[in-house]
Amino acid sequence: MPAAVLTACRHPRFRSAQASKRILVLPSDRASWQDRKVSWAWAPSAANGLADLADLAAAWSNPSDAKLAERGGEKYLLTSASGGFAAVVPYPAGDRAYWAANVGGRANPHSIELLPDGNVAVAASTGGWVRIYTASQGQCRPRAGTTSSRFRTGRICCG
Repeated sequence: MPAAVLTACRHPRFRSAQASKRILVLPSDRASWQDRKVSWAWAPSAANGLADLADLAAAWSNPSDAKLAERGGEKYLLTSASGGFAAVVPYPAGDRAYWAANVGGRANPHSIELLPDGNVAVAASTGGWVRIYTASQGQCRPRAGTTSSRFRTGRICCG
């Protein structure tokens, strides 16, 4: 096998597990897959600061996207769920969110990207949209009972 192929095989695989409602990181070597090893697992919770996100239980249903992104020398888990949840989480710490929101389950968000400027793009198949969230403007506190809050800066905050 060429060296490039061998190197590519050593990269972990990020997978969304709808049955367990977790994001799993699996080693890419065949022996680990046969043994069903999990290198890392994550789900939104109070422990990682996401308990106050509006309707978290409903939003975190059917996780559909999980991938690794790098920005500014940092690694991030990017994840979205059909119930409306979307987040960018430091990997492997997983202890907080760089950005997170309940963007609405009716839209069926299915993909998320971290843009070079630090903003976040979310695509929703049923909603028929791609939205850019200005995550690069910093963190904000959610407002109870809302799915998003728009401030004068134009940023959309989790809520």
